[in-house]
Amino acid sequence: FALLVSVVVLAAGARAGDPTFEDAHKAARVKYVEKLAALSTWAADTELFAERDRVFRVMLVLDPDNAFAHAELGRLWAILEEEDQSLPYYQMAIELYISQGMESEALARAEEMKRFWPKSRIPAQTRFRFALYLEESGETLEALQWFRELARDEPDSVQAEMALLKIARLQLTFERNPAAAEATLQDFIARYPKSEWRRFADLMLTRTRQPAEA
Repeated sequence: FALLVSVVVLAAGARAGDPTFEDAHKAARVKYVEKLAALSTWAADTELFAERDRVFRVMLVLDPDNAFAHAELGRLWAILEEEDQSLPYYQMAIELYISQGMESEALARAEEMKRFWPKSRIPAQTRFRFALYLEESGETLEALQWFRELARDEPDSVQAEMALLKIARLQLTFERNPAAAEATLQDFIARYPKSEWRRFADLMLTRTRQPAEA
């Protein structure tokens, strides 16, 4: 790695405590990460899995919060059918993308992970975040599906309670189906009679019984 040597030399040109030290190291690191990204594309094209693994691991040494590198390692090990190696990388990539405000990338990687590993688990809070993102992006039907699956799969979670309320609201405002919203709210009350959102559910239930506006 001739370029890696240049990183060390450039960073070593300034001593710790020198105001230029961090800038020099950062500039060299950015240049090296860019080079590695280009190399990773070449490695993918030629299916050199060992090389890809080495490249992305070095990227993580230089930038531990590189979500792309985590995701690509997850994909690499999935292609090799190594679930125990693949899942931690995918899960870390999803968390990092979300923390960086890149929900679309996180969602894409979560769906990719599920295609490789159908039984893999996405935490309830992450699933709720994805559903909210889809709703805010105008993908309401897909958001409803995520909310419904969350309420079904994680009934003991706080997110399941919120998901049911979201479903009822969308049934009322998007689908314009008060009867369906009422059924969902009745289900919510039966499941979670002591929920902190019980009062909100009761208010919504009253709304579903009001005559439709002309």
